[in-house]
Amino acid sequence: MSSASAARIGSALSGNCELSTRRTTPSAAGTTTAGTLRAGDDQDYFKLTIANAGTYTLYTSGGLDTTGRLFDSNYSQIVGDFDSDEANSFAITSTLVPGTYYIGVTGGSSFTGAYELHVDG
Repeated sequence: MSSASAARIGSALSGNCELSTRRTTPSAAGTTTAGTLRAGDDQDYFKLTIANAGTYTLYTSGGLDTTGRLFDSNYSQIVGDFDSDEANSFAITSTLVPGTYYIGVTGGSSFTGAYELHVDG
């Protein structure tokens, strides 16, 4: 059985990918983690710890148009998506090995509001 946990580690404006350790909200595979995009260029980042190798699906719900990016532990982008799921939100399915990953969530310039990040696997 796959195992994962995610924690919100902060947000950045204007495309700044510097990750902050502010406001952590733990989440586990099969659950959701709440997020809010407050400005058109807001970016939320989540730390994802994978305990068991497997296929994981990351996506948002809540009706907000989102773009998602999955990064490795060195902050190099592995994959990104912007409209594969409901309401033009992102959905990423990837086979992951144990380790630390980061998920970036953004919206368009006029897309602000609440969403939920799902990590299934």
